[in-house]
Amino acid sequence: MPVDQSAYRKWDGTARPTRAAALAIAAVLVGRFYKLRLVRWLANVVAVGACVLAPIFLYAKHMSERDRGLQMAMRQMGFDQINVLALVNREFHTRASFFAVLICGVVAAQLIAEDRRAKALALYFSRPIRHIDYLCGKFLAGFFFVALLLLVPPVLMYLAEIGISDVEGAAGEQLPMLLRSLLAGAVLGGALVTVALAVSACTDRTNYASLIFLGLMALSWILGVMLAEGIFKEPKWFAVSPVASAHRVVYDLFPDTGQLRRTALRVSRMEVALAWKSLGAWTAAGLLVLLAKVRRVEVVS
Repeated sequence: MPVDQSAYRKWDGTARPTRAAALAIAAVLVGRFYKLRLVRWLANVVAVGACVLAPIFLYAKHMSERDRGLQMAMRQMGFDQINVLALVNREFHTRASFFAVLICGVVAAQLIAEDRRAKALALYFSRPIRHIDYLCGKFLAGFFFVALLLLVPPVLMYLAEIGISDVEGAAGEQLPMLLRSLLAGAVLGGALVTVALAVSACTDRTNYASLIFLGLMALSWILGVMLAEGIFKEPKWFAVSPVASAHRVVYDLFPDTGQLRRTALRVSRMEVALAWKSLGAWTAAGLLVLLAKVRRVEVVS
């Protein structure tokens, strides 16, 4: 008897899909991939490092209000009249985005490819789950690790800010900064995980899937820089890269205060609407590939 029919016999045709299926898939995958040393390093060391360095700047900003020497130093660096929490959030997202690409290549790009390699898709869908349950479970597993990098540190930085500040109403005043930071992380994380899953659905070799995804992200970044700065000298060509587009969104959410680097200044000249369209196009392309690949698998009903 085929394995899919054998696995479904005990249900006797009466079981129906439940919303918990996606969570169950994600929980198993998160537990398994978190055992990888590289994943733990990216998820813990990078995030913890950001949470340690950011409060130093926040503490220095608040102490400068009491210490005249420190106040003069902050003024020389240009930090006396800016929202330091917004600055550290902007710098955090522009730097952590590359680690987010790496963790998507290590985790998300393997999630469907490993099932294809093990010929496990038929076994998956021999149980009463839907295509959307399967895809949501894989997406949640990949997004969990991206969230550890891009969403948890901003929350901790926000808590550090309101804990250090002695200004009444600091929590409400800085809440928009937290919400903007979470939006930036969720947009980039969602786009990266979707594209990584789409690449994963196109091959049955996990190593190939990881390399193709990382190569695609690197190629899009290099191509965007070449087109924008070398060939056409038009900032709009940065939209070729989803990472560069995400940076442009971050610069819009946390406006320039004079500390942007050379490349960042050029990216910031790209129209923010074009950056949103680029991220939407990458996400939509990933979804189309996923639907085209996964819907071919027969589902037990």
